[in-house]
Parts: sequence; C-alpha cells; structure tokens
Amino acid sequence: MKKSIKTLAVWLIIGIILVVSISAIYDNMNTKLAYSELISKIEAGEVEEIELSADGATAAVKVKNDNVTKQVIIPSVENLMNVFITPISTVMYNYFCNNKEKEKIVNVKMYILLFASVIIAVIFPAKFIVDVWLTKYKDALNVLFLLFAAQYIAIMVR
Repeated sequence: MKKSIKTLAVWLIIGIILVVSISAIYDNMNTKLAYSELISKIEAGEVEEIELSADGATAAVKVKNDNVTKQVIIPSVENLMNVFITPISTVMYNYFCNNKEKEKIVNVKMYILLFASVIIAVIFPAKFIVDVWLTKYKDALNVLFLLFAAQYIAIMVR
C-alpha cells in the first residue's frame, strides 16, 4: 500500500512538471521573437515600438496587431565573447583562490598572456586578408579587432 502511494506521488509530480514545462514552452513561443524575425518585421513595417534594455542585450518589441510585447535577444560580439570568457574566468578565479603558491599563479598568468598575445598576433594577418579580399568589412574590422583584443586581456583583470 505504501509503495503504491509513493509510486502514485512520483507519477503525480512527474505529471505536474511535464504540464508546467509544456505550458512554459507554449507561453515562451508567444512572448519570444527571434532576431531574424525582428529584422523581417521591421522591413515589412509591422513594428510599432522597440525598447532596448539597459545592457543592450535584449529588447521589448511591440508588433502591430499583437497585444503581447515580445522579447528579442540581440546578438553582439560582446555577448558572444562573454559566453566564452565567463566559464574561463570562473575556473581561473577558483584556481587562484585554491592555489596560494605564487609560482603556480605566475605561471598561469604567463600562459594567459602568451595565449592573448598569440590571438592578437593572428588578428593582424586576418586584418590583411579582410583588407585585400573582403573590402566591405573594412570599417568594422578595427572595432572587432579592439573588442577581441580587449576581451582576451580582460580575462586577466577579472
């Protein structure tokens, strides 16, 4: 008897989790908008209002003939770099907190600086390639160069 009540309770909990998950997915479909859909709706003139968040990572979009304000995640180089750098900086912080030996910390910092220098050195040939063959992106290259270089060196600061 006790075993059947426990089994029933487990299945009830699984059912509740399943119903909540399905309803959350369905609700997100109504309140989320892909970036590509946002661009196509702007070009079609279907967007009434766009409100950017303070960090610039998301936007609230009011579409014509729709009562729901939709959320859009705005892609950027900074967000992309943060996706890669946050786990690295978290691991490095834990490593530095757990290892008090100065020699190990100096070695790790030296390797990080070496890695950052190699990345920066690789960017110069990439800049040459873009200047020669991909002339449309010439203006954006300087900004991207500074963003990538600054993000890799920012690992040391964080």
